[in-house]
Parts: sequence; C-alpha cells; structure tokens
Amino acid sequence: MDNFTEKSRFATQNEFRQGLHSIKLSEASTVKNGAGIPLLCEQNDGDKTIYVDTSDAHSLILGATGSKKTRLVIMPSILLCAKAEESFVVVDPKGELYNRTAQRIDDSGYNVITIDFRNPATSDAWNPLFIPFRHFRNGEFNKAYEFLNEVARSVFAGKDIRDPYWADSALQLFVGLSLFLFEQNKSDNEGYYGVSIKDVLKLRHEIFRPTAHIGNFDRELTWAETSGFSNFLYQKYPLVHRNLSNAVEAPPRTRASILGYFDLYTEVFSMHEDLLRMTAKTTFEFADLANTKTAIYIIIPDEKPTYHLLASMFIKQCYDSLIAKASEMPDIRFENRINFIVDEFASLPYIPSFPTMITASRSRNIRFHLVAQSRGQLSQRYGDETETIMSNCSNWIFLFSREAPLLKDIQFLGGKTSEGRDLISTSLLQNLLKEVNVAEEGVGESNVQLSESEVLVFCGRKRPYITHLFDINHYDFNDIPPIRKKPVCEDVTEKRFNIFEYWKSVVATQGEQKHPQKPTIPQLPKNKVLRIIALMFQVSFWGGVVGIAIDIFGNSVLSGWERGLVFMAVIYLITDTVAGILRIRPITTKSMTFLSILGITLLLNGAISVAGIIMGILGSIEWAWWGWNLLILFAVYAMYSMIVGAIVQKK
Repeated sequence: MDNFTEKSRFATQNEFRQGLHSIKLSEASTVKNGAGIPLLCEQNDGDKTIYVDTSDAHSLILGATGSKKTRLVIMPSILLCAKAEESFVVVDPKGELYNRTAQRIDDSGYNVITIDFRNPATSDAWNPLFIPFRHFRNGEFNKAYEFLNEVARSVFAGKDIRDPYWADSALQLFVGLSLFLFEQNKSDNEGYYGVSIKDVLKLRHEIFRPTAHIGNFDRELTWAETSGFSNFLYQKYPLVHRNLSNAVEAPPRTRASILGYFDLYTEVFSMHEDLLRMTAKTTFEFADLANTKTAIYIIIPDEKPTYHLLASMFIKQCYDSLIAKASEMPDIRFENRINFIVDEFASLPYIPSFPTMITASRSRNIRFHLVAQSRGQLSQRYGDETETIMSNCSNWIFLFSREAPLLKDIQFLGGKTSEGRDLISTSLLQNLLKEVNVAEEGVGESNVQLSESEVLVFCGRKRPYITHLFDINHYDFNDIPPIRKKPVCEDVTEKRFNIFEYWKSVVATQGEQKHPQKPTIPQLPKNKVLRIIALMFQVSFWGGVVGIAIDIFGNSVLSGWERGLVFMAVIYLITDTVAGILRIRPITTKSMTFLSILGITLLLNGAISVAGIIMGILGSIEWAWWGWNLLILFAVYAMYSMIVGAIVQKK
C-alpha cells in the first residue's frame, strides 16, 4: 500500500536505466530493432554508452528554437537507426540532416531516397497519384478510390475558409478529373507512370475552356457545356460524373468560385516546373522500407511553408501504403521496424487522421518521433486532437520553452513531493543547462568540441529524470563525409492524354446524339433591358394574384381589369412552364439580333400595357382597349420565353 501513497520524486540513475537498451558508440552495430531516440548518455573512461527505448513507443521532443533538438536528438537518432539497420523516414526542414548523415547512411549499405522539395531538379521522383492509379489499373477500385481521396484531402486541407462548401467542391472536382484520367489510361501498358498532377491540371483547363459567348447576356459557355461532355459521363462513367457534375453543371458564378478555389489549392504544383517534373513519375516503392534497410529524406524549405503541404501528403501516403502492406502479412506486423522522424511536426500542414495513425502504427512495428517547438503550435494545427497525439507518445523529452501552458502541463505531470511542493518547478525547467561538460578532444590533426546538455525525460511508466544527452559530435567526432550527390530528376517524355483528340474519337464512333441530355436549370439573362422586361412581367403577375385575392375576400364580381390580370397570370404560367420543359440550343449571334429587336418591342408593349392597366383600374378606359394588347404582348412573350428562358447544353 505504501507504493501507492508514495509522493513524487525523480528516478535514480539505476532506476532509469532499467528496461532500456544500451548501445556502445565504439561498436559497429547493435541488435536488430535495437534503435531508439537517446534517453541517457554516459561516459566511463572514454567508453560512451547510449541508452534507448527499443519498444514500439512513440516519442515527443519539445524545445524552442535554438534548444539543440537537432544536435541532441534528431541527428543521433538517425545514426542509431543505422546501427540497428532500421528503416526510417526523416523530415529535414533545412537540408542539414541530409548533408551531415546521408553519405554515412549510404556507406552503411542503405537504399537512400531523396525527396527534395527545396530543389526538385535534384531529387528522386514521386507521383502522388501513381499508387491510386496502379490500384485502379489492377482492378482494385475501392483501394484506388481510398488512396485518391487521401491525396485529395491532403491537397484541399488546411486553408482558413469560412464555408467548407468551396473546398469540398474543389476536392470533388480533383477526384473526378483524376478518375476520368484513370479510366483513359488504365489499359495503356506503356504508361507505367500513369496519371500525374500535371495531367489533372491540364484537363481542368481544357474542359473549362470558354468556347462560346452568349451575346448581350454576357454568358460564357465552357467546352464541357457545348460538347455534351457531362451527359457522356452520365451515361458511361457514373462515378466520374458524380464527382464532376457539381462543377460542370453549376451556374456560371458558382462554377467560377469552385474553379478559383481549385486553382488556389493546387497552385503549389503549378508554380514550379521542376516540381511538376518531379511529381510526374515515381522512381521507388514505399514497400522498400519494409523489405530492405531504406532511408528516405524529405527535404523542405523551412523559409517557404508553401511546400510543407507536400511533406504532409508524402508522410500520409507513405504510412497508408505501409499499413496496406502490413495487412498482407500473417501477423499484420513488419519484421523490421520503420521509424518516422518528423522534425518541425507542428509546422507542417494538418495530416488527415493523424491521431488514428499514431494509435494504429505501434501494432505494425511503425514508430513516430515527433519534434515540435511548443504545445501551442500543435493545438493550432490539430485542435482537440492534440491531447490524443501527445498522450500516445510514451516518451517525452523536454529541452527548453517559455510557453506557460506547456510548463504547467509538465509541472502537473511531475506531481507533488512529500513536502507538498511541485517536484518540477517552472524555475527548474527554465534553468536546464544547454552546455555542460564542454571539452575538446583531438581527432587527427584537429580538436573537436564535445558537449552535453541537460534535458528532462518522461519515459513510459518510469519516474521523471533529468539526464545528459551527447551532442552529435560525440557520435561522429565531426568526421563528416562529403555531401552525398543527389539524383537528377528527368522529365517524362511519354505521350499524355489529350481530351480533344479523345473526344473526336468518341464523336466518330458513337455520335453526339447517343447520349440524351439531362435537364438543366434555366439561367436568368444578365442584359439590363431584358431583366427589366422580366421584372415587369413578374410585377404584373403578382398584381393579378393580389387582385384575385381581393376579389375573393371582397365577394365582388370580377371587373374588366381583374379579368385582364387573370388572363395575364394564366399566360405567364403557361409560357414559363413551356420554357422550362423545352430544351433549346445555346443562342447564336443571329438569334441575338432577332432577340434584341424583340426586346425593344416587348419594352414598348410592356410600357403601354402597364399604362393600360393603371387606366383600367382608375376606370378611365375600357378593358377592350388594353386587354387585347396584353394578349398580343404575351403571345410574343411566349416566343421570347421559349427561346431564352432555358439555355441548355448543345447536343
């Protein structure tokens, strides 16, 4: 019972060592799956030992800028993974991790893959759409749709907008364009690289290219409208149509907004030609991480957050691919551990379903080491999910921070001493030593500065412990090999899909009339004169309704002008109904000339009619004078309404 009532205290060194795996830096390698982030470093008579947690526990490293997170934890973790021959994926915000460790990792027999978003011209290639396309071509349509949706969610996530409708519509458009391209390339054995982001952007501009203009109505028609493309999809590719119809068949202003948001979210791809070249193909397999010792460096420019989206997308697709691969294994678990070392995790755009990822990955032998500057950054990015992410990290390493909420959380975790004081005070957290035991050691003809730093560690169920961690110079003695030469990303020269050539073949083999048109919503004219005329008819209609209502409630006999309004209302309803049912081809220039003359005539007749109604109401003129004029007027209006009341796609 005493164990349950014992007050909080720090662990002793022997207590903290228990259960941890020791790695001697003098040894060339360690046991299989024997790596982890450094939690305790000791030096006895020049023999340096690192203690690590080799379990499947995730880790969270917290420290403000300049607190030596990279030199104390990240770089050493990479070298320790290499000692244990564990595969890893590391996010490198500055390129310094690659410069210092990549050649050494390469010399250790690793398959080194470089995804360089800072300089895409010197990078391995990665096509985000290749995996969903490959599943699609293999007939695995559910998997293809899942992976494609994950790519789309990564692209269209994270923007600060009030109405999610536009982002969701843009996402649907992206999925629809991609699926259509999948359909057209699935039987192409030569098109190994499949469909790329560049193809999707090209198709977006082609099908929404203006091809016709409706004169005075200031109404542009896109190729998709005038060609009957949407109706073709409705018949042959229902799933594609379901995703594309929201944009293709939308009113002009709505469609313009959807396309605007689509272009906003995808501009990261269109602004850099080298990036389009890099994402046009894939030159590696994510499964390599499980099959052989592999290191993937994701280099991103820390000064340009524009490209951080791509790092988040890469991590998500890599993880999803590994989970799918693990599900094919008997015990649903990789034999060789895979580590994700994510520097500046809270600075990356939101990774969809990350709490689920970090929860499910442990049973697959996948481990995350997350590095963040503050809790506030995490909360800003992940909101209520922050608690789930942090609580799933069994190991916490705290270096330094001025963030009050984070300091209070750590103070609370430390508990109370037997005297009732906080075991870990904010003063203690502010005074952890950045440099201790600084010394110089001769290596060859030069001296290398070796130092240690104080950090606070929470490791699983152990008591908290203030430990010393070695600087990276202790691991490699600043013996840095030449920077590994990066690959050159070559352009894809294969022929790409052309919608206009494809459509010619469709028309030639099936004919335009094979695909019946779907009814569309009539668009109101933008011409001011015609709007005034339409408004005039609407006012007249509702005037008739009011007159009938007055007559019914007043128990009076319909007078001449009231009968005129009844006629007006009936004719108006008939003409509008007919116009809504009929499907007329888009208006041509010649028909616009006729309609302009017709509009002037209607305007004059409308003015005379309104004057006649007013006079009829006042009793100064008989019904016959203006009633027949109204009948003639609405006969002409019936022609007008049927022509311009419903503009639909050309067959």
